[in-house]
Amino acid sequence: MPVFQKIFWSFATVGGFYALFLGALINPSIQRFALYANKIDASWIGWDASKPETLGFAAGQITQFNVSTPDGEKLYAWHVMPVALYSKHEEEIRKQPSGPVDFKKSLAAKLLKDPESRVIINFHGNAGTVAQGHRTTTYRSLSSLPLIQSSSDPNVSGPIHLFAFDYRGFGVSTGSPTETGLITDGIAFVNYILSLGIPPNRIVLLGQSLGTAVASAVASHFADPGNESLPKEIAVVKRKVRGLMVPEPVDFAAVILVAPFANLPDLVKSYRIMGIIPILEPLRLYPKIQKFLSERVVDTWFTQDRVRSLVTPKGGSGGRLRLHIIHALNDMEIPYQNAEELFFVAANAYKETSGSLYEFRESLRERRKANGIGAMETLEVGDNRKVFLEVVGAGGHNLVMTYTPVVLAVLKAFEEVSQ
Repeated sequence: MPVFQKIFWSFATVGGFYALFLGALINPSIQRFALYANKIDASWIGWDASKPETLGFAAGQITQFNVSTPDGEKLYAWHVMPVALYSKHEEEIRKQPSGPVDFKKSLAAKLLKDPESRVIINFHGNAGTVAQGHRTTTYRSLSSLPLIQSSSDPNVSGPIHLFAFDYRGFGVSTGSPTETGLITDGIAFVNYILSLGIPPNRIVLLGQSLGTAVASAVASHFADPGNESLPKEIAVVKRKVRGLMVPEPVDFAAVILVAPFANLPDLVKSYRIMGIIPILEPLRLYPKIQKFLSERVVDTWFTQDRVRSLVTPKGGSGGRLRLHIIHALNDMEIPYQNAEELFFVAANAYKETSGSLYEFRESLRERRKANGIGAMETLEVGDNRKVFLEVVGAGGHNLVMTYTPVVLAVLKAFEEVSQ
């Protein structure tokens, strides 16, 4: 066979498989399987959530438990004991059962009742479980944070507890993932933490990748439960703290979004699986086909709308807000321009800017050039309401969660509330 004919048939074969791949993605079930990758089980290579001690945690440092959602699903979760607290109660902690327990009856819950306790709720990205990859490194880093000094008594300080959970259909959590389902899971889990008596202003919502879409949706619900950016089908339970209804709006210590995306239909046009395999990017010369396929995205995850509702909640009085967006320049999966777009959305939600998104990005680039990579951009969106943008020089899509800027963002959020 002539060489040119071989090349032709090679390209034709690749093109045929690509066409089949795109055709399959139009099917909602296959599309969700590809998006959430919740069936990827990496426990066989050592990331076994049921054995946290094999993942670098001290014996008993992880308390495993389950949380029920209002629509009948059961979510698997971890509580990560702060290292400083663990050292004080090590002997007692080591005696605790290793499997899932009733958290409210656990030693961890007892220690959490310290009125100076702070809480991080982690919303992980797609694929795997709470125990997968960089996630455990993130937990170990954040659980090692220093005690936060009390604002009322300098001689009193509080530990930082961390909670992580698997969405429906991930790991051993029941159900199948959908946008409505994951948002319901997030709201249910935050409700559960509030039911433990933790004031909202001592809670940080921390999301990465897909988790930023969930965290921003959950935060916008608590800022304004009736906002139009959320699916109407979401099943919601009453939010209670110490038996009382939580006043509107609910103000968390911070909402931190690491490696976020503006919305899924736009993202898939440039997204590369593992930063290598493109989905719709090869069709950039065929915008009509790109548009046709992007319009078939079932779960759209319009984070930009949730950020807009956070900045200007229609049903709330606009209480305290600290929204911190972090993205790495070398993120090959979700380009950092998504973070800039969300910052632009926040700016326009508060006060309409005269320039375009392109001009806004150019001004950010010029300031980055002048002030250095990692320089903080701050946006005042009202009294005691701030939005931060931090584009850091390294960390890629996942490892950035383990880097110092994320740790500092959490620490500063708690320190600001304590002042």
